[in-house]
Amino acid sequence: FALYSMGCLSLAPLMLLEQAVNRVLIPRLSKAFATRRNGEARQLLREATSELSWIFIPSTTGLIIFAEPIITLLMTKAYLPAAIFLRISALRYVSLSLPFDAVARARGKSSWVLRQFVIFGIFSSSLVFVLTKQFGAVGAIIGAISSGYLMRFTAVASIKKTEAWSLREMMPWSDWGRYLACALLGTGAAFLIKPYINDGK
Repeated sequence: FALYSMGCLSLAPLMLLEQAVNRVLIPRLSKAFATRRNGEARQLLREATSELSWIFIPSTTGLIIFAEPIITLLMTKAYLPAAIFLRISALRYVSLSLPFDAVARARGKSSWVLRQFVIFGIFSSSLVFVLTKQFGAVGAIIGAISSGYLMRFTAVASIKKTEAWSLREMMPWSDWGRYLACALLGTGAAFLIKPYINDGK
């Protein structure tokens, strides 16, 4: 349990960043909807998604690559087996860049938000239970992360349907391409210096 807990390391700054962006985004979306400027609302959502992705994509990459040095630095080598949990749990941060309830809250659709939490709360618990039985602690993490992604994907699909926005206009595809390219370059550089970090040089 200790290895599992340490591996599922939560980085408060990243969690707070997602909440901070949404706190600014929701009132701006609400104002745009109230004045019937749907195009502006769509652009605001796209920019917020891009800004979060700019942080979360490289952060996830770094956590995956440097899982072992991070665990060693924070918890000593005794917890090195927790690195696999950290690598898997790091994938959840990318999902936080995807839209969830900002549009619904801006529209005042609190019932939609509550329904989503109830549905995915039940679904997530069930999936985690099944995967834990099959694959142990790794299955538990995969179940929780998969539920999070599915919740975000259904939210995006709901926004697309209710607002009649296309995915091409709503999502920052070109920005994602640039961020991914930079992350891949950073990954290559990281693998070059990783042996020196592991050796403590």
